[in-house]
Amino acid sequence: TPLVTHMYAKDENGHKAGEVEFLEVVSASADVVRVRTKSLSPLAVTWTKTPLQPTAPTAAPQPQEEPAATPAPVVKSSAIPRTGDAQAPAVWVCLLGVSAIGCAALRRKKR
Repeated sequence: TPLVTHMYAKDENGHKAGEVEFLEVVSASADVVRVRTKSLSPLAVTWTKTPLQPTAPTAAPQPQEEPAATPAPVVKSSAIPRTGDAQAPAVWVCLLGVSAIGCAALRRKKR
């Protein structure tokens, strides 16, 4: 027997986030279970060998106080490893141009 449960992801339609409801199974076969729902919140589908009796929805847990935010660590610039990314791109573009001119000159020489 399939059992389909739906958990509300946010407060809506008089339900609180975290509440669980049991959906009526429209049809079921060995491979397909069809239900109707009005929301795209998480659904869970389970099968049992014996029919289950749905229980009342459970209330959402009460939110606890959030802990204070942890301050971001201070990183000294001397502690940051050097990666070579500080190279001037103009130097590399110039080298690319010189290489292209050299390749063109060698190609003309061969002809």
